[in-house]
Amino acid sequence: MMVEKYGTCPNCGHEIKEGSKFCNECGTKLEWKEDEVYFPPKPEQEAMREGYIKCDCGQLFYYETKRSTISCIKCNKEYSTATYSCKGGGAV
Repeated sequence: MMVEKYGTCPNCGHEIKEGSKFCNECGTKLEWKEDEVYFPPKPEQEAMREGYIKCDCGQLFYYETKRSTISCIKCNKEYSTATYSCKGGGAV
């Protein structure tokens, strides 16, 4: 069967690895289209983020995390690490 949706067996919906000849779950023979990309890069949320944030309350803090949001250690205001991520420490 032709793989139409990347990473998914067209017969049973089980997750498959790129280039697999058969589905490990149901045994269906798989065919891959040559001209399309099936596996996008890993989501950004798995990347390590680090940086400094100066909160509105005046608290300055440094973070290293894979989480997409963090909270101020003083007032609990939530910040997106995607917005404030700055490798090697950044401007405050």
